[in-house]
Amino acid sequence: MSQNSPPLSPYLIDARRRIADLFHDQCRHGAQTAALSDTDAAACGQFIGEKALRLQQRGLHGTAAALRVLSRESASPEQSRLLERLVRYVFDRQKIEVKATGRIDSKEPEIDSQNVIKQSELLHALSRVPTAISQVGELRDDLVQRLQGGIIQQKGWSYFLDRPTDSPDLLPTAYAILALSSAHEDVSRPTSYLLNQLKQASGTRKPVEVNADISIRVACLYSLAFREGGDAPESTDEATLCALFDPMWNSLERLLRDENIEQNVEYWRDDRTFYVRVPWQLYLLALAARLRYYRRSRHSRRRLDCDRSFRKSSRAAFATLTPAKWSRPERTRSHSTYLA
Repeated sequence: MSQNSPPLSPYLIDARRRIADLFHDQCRHGAQTAALSDTDAAACGQFIGEKALRLQQRGLHGTAAALRVLSRESASPEQSRLLERLVRYVFDRQKIEVKATGRIDSKEPEIDSQNVIKQSELLHALSRVPTAISQVGELRDDLVQRLQGGIIQQKGWSYFLDRPTDSPDLLPTAYAILALSSAHEDVSRPTSYLLNQLKQASGTRKPVEVNADISIRVACLYSLAFREGGDAPESTDEATLCALFDPMWNSLERLLRDENIEQNVEYWRDDRTFYVRVPWQLYLLALAARLRYYRRSRHSRRRLDCDRSFRKSSRAAFATLTPAKWSRPERTRSHSTYLA
């Protein structure tokens, strides 16, 4: 957040605390953790909330989200113990899943180890986890080495580390930049590549590549604006970022009015289809708060500022910060980045 921006609303701070409470309850008492025979491990799935407590679905997307959210909370013995259990799951996932009930596909852990988006989410989450927790440092180093070894032409990444393409894909490149910068690694060259791709896309009506739709470009700009380290400040100055943000805002502002929308991005490996949901509305609002705070319209203010009716409902406050469907607030998809 820029120096001229006011502090985060106390209602949003309270909403983030409620989100953390949901994750805490999910990881301790949900079916995802109960299915693991290893009582020293804990896991999370793609959904959190009352109904999600009964779902056994679990994996890296949800567990990385849990690590990211819970590591932001004030430390306590109980909190540290839960973080240790989550870290153990991602560190020894393949061995733990062999003995679990409601087993996942036996190939999933190995494929996930090559998935740039999932590995990046995990590294980004671990950047907040105290190094005093066992295996965190080793896991971070392995993820950094894995991601750095999969870069294409020193520009960016494809969706899978072991399936390099002729040119990088924008979305996994954005995730990797955010993750590696959180580990204080040099991402100046992929940052320059991503910035150039966004400039080209901004200057033409057609996207640079088939998958470079505007929601992916919002995610890319979010990565550039919120990455850590600042290793190439001359190429990502605020004026440049604002020039890229303004046309995105003009195109998408009207979609902030009444409903929560995500972009479902599909990608493939052999005969399997994978997908990631991009919460571009949250990214757009975060970008507005950082780059154009005092020029936000009434639509963004209505979405960011909790009115009295929202303040009375933890679920409504939760929904303002996450890509929840209003019809299913009790089973909300989890994401590792929530207006961080």
